Amino acid sequence: MDNVLSILNVLDQNSQALLERLELLQNANATLKDSVRELELKLEKKTETARYWKSKYEAQTTATSIVGNNRNNAKAKQQIDKLIQEIDTCLGQVIIS
Repeated sequence: MDNVLSILNVLDQNSQALLERLELLQNANATLKDSVRELELKLEKKTETARYWKSKYEAQTTATSIVGNNRNNAKAKQQIDKLIQEIDTCLGQVIIS
C-alpha cells in the first residue's frame, strides 16, 4: 500500500510540474505571437513605404524622360503606356469588386 501511495505522490508531483511547464510555455507562446504580430505590422508598413517610393521613382523617371531629349521620347511613351495599362488593370479590379 505504501508503494502505491508513493507512486501516486510521484505522479502528482510530475503532473504539477507538467502543469507549471505548460503554463510557462503558453505564456511564452502568447509573447511570441504578439511579437510576430508586431513584426508583421512593421513589415507591412515598410512594404507600403517601399511601394510608395518606387512609384515616386517611376514617376520621376517618367517626368525626366518627358522633359529629356527626343531620344527619350520613345521610352517616355512606353512608360506612359505602361502606367495607363496599370491604371486600366486597377480599374478592372475595382469594377470586378
